[in-house]
Amino acid sequence: MQRCESATEIDDTAAVWAIRLEERQCDPDLASELDVWLAGDPRRSGALLRAQAALCFLQRGRALEGTEAFASPGPAAINRRKLIVGGGAAGLAAAAGIAGVSFIRRVPVVPSLHYATLMGEVLRVPLQDGTVATLNTATQIDVAFTGGLRAVSLIAGEALFEVAEDALPFVVSSGPVRFKTLRTTCSIRRRNAKSSILVTEGTVDAWVSKAGQAPVHLKAGNSALISDDGTHRVTTVDSAEINRQLAWRTGEIFLTGQTVEEAVEEFNRYSAHKILVANVALAHEKVVGRFRSDQPEAFANAVATTLQAGVVRDGNVIRLVRATLR
Repeated sequence: MQRCESATEIDDTAAVWAIRLEERQCDPDLASELDVWLAGDPRRSGALLRAQAALCFLQRGRALEGTEAFASPGPAAINRRKLIVGGGAAGLAAAAGIAGVSFIRRVPVVPSLHYATLMGEVLRVPLQDGTVATLNTATQIDVAFTGGLRAVSLIAGEALFEVAEDALPFVVSSGPVRFKTLRTTCSIRRRNAKSSILVTEGTVDAWVSKAGQAPVHLKAGNSALISDDGTHRVTTVDSAEINRQLAWRTGEIFLTGQTVEEAVEEFNRYSAHKILVANVALAHEKVVGRFRSDQPEAFANAVATTLQAGVVRDGNVIRLVRATLR
């Protein structure tokens, strides 16, 4: 039976990893080795983030004191190893203390972190508590784990949260809408003064701040659309619909009877090549298929073939046209 690592042992190893990653950036062999280590225990991702944050604060503190940035090899590199590695969590706290920041054992008190993706980009972000946030195209989030709360603000776009179980609440703010859980897997999207959520695991309570309404309790298989004014609609979805809505994680768009207009809206999220539908009747036609989200032209060609339309290309604009019947 394999022995379970202690938290201190994980922190010690994570501190070493933080230094190795800084010294050997863009090393594919090291990246593969790191993936193996991270996969061995779910606690390791959070420990590595704490160690990297501590190292960052240590460097910042040295910079503020006017000392030269760390070089490797050399006395500075040796000293930082002793400071970060020595004593496990205590070493991390000491390193962070140089910048006037302390670390709590389970949830580190750090400045808010900002993550963002470009158009067409998907980014997987491990958070300090072991939660993993996967950001869809053109998404921005702010993360702040302070004051006994695991808080995330979804500024724009869409993110899938695989929330690690913890005694501290995990709250996602999407405009005035709040989503609170202790453990869940859910996807949240912010657009047009509305927030949508798809819960695939665990439970979530949702409400609108200052709306004076009781929270809506959501469970696995629930999908909800909540407006900023407090109006909401909850539906139950099957596994096929869940897979369709989360297809973006693998760079795909599944269409199972959506209108051309709805499909175009999805494709336009992922590419600078925008599709325009020049005919109202064509926009209301329904389409079925599986497409790459980064190939809007392939989708336009498929629509043209299936629905007797034409494709006109004008720079970054792809027009779907169909003559009006007389």
